[in-house]
Amino acid sequence: MTGIAIEINLDGAGALQKKLNNALARVTHMRPLMEAIGGYVDFSTHQRFITETGPDGLPWKQSKRARREGGKTLTLTARLFSSFQPHATDTSVEEGTNVIYAAMMHFGGTVKRQARRQTIYRKVDASGALGNRFVKRSKSNFASDHDVGAYEFEMPARPILGINAKDEGEIMRIVDDYVMGAFQ
Repeated sequence: MTGIAIEINLDGAGALQKKLNNALARVTHMRPLMEAIGGYVDFSTHQRFITETGPDGLPWKQSKRARREGGKTLTLTARLFSSFQPHATDTSVEEGTNVIYAAMMHFGGTVKRQARRQTIYRKVDASGALGNRFVKRSKSNFASDHDVGAYEFEMPARPILGINAKDEGEIMRIVDDYVMGAFQ
């Protein structure tokens, strides 16, 4: 054979082999990576409730209740907020909820209420005058039944789930850290 050749001997090839095996194990069993990504997506989802903004950065339309009481939209009982959880496997991660009304809150739509009979509670004061405000049943001393007709209203979309550019960057950082961890 003519030409030039170089021979490289690696001292400590055992250490190199160990690092390569570690890297292979990390990319073969990725549940820890998926759990880390799920943890970040869960954090990002909960931040949306705190900031009242969708993944696109646009603010949610404030609910009538939040406007009236000064609270936050979609957080009266925190049931929806608390229900989001990540689920990781070796190859994927999902963020979701089992709360039935979550899709309506996320996508919006038409809410149809059927006609019904409803009891309302009010209070009669000491002079015998009936108050014109509704009160809780426990604070009431007067109840009356009323027919409420069917009606519809539009629920505005308040996107909760999604990945934006900031989230993509953070997920890529998590992936980079996971892969680079194999070589440390």
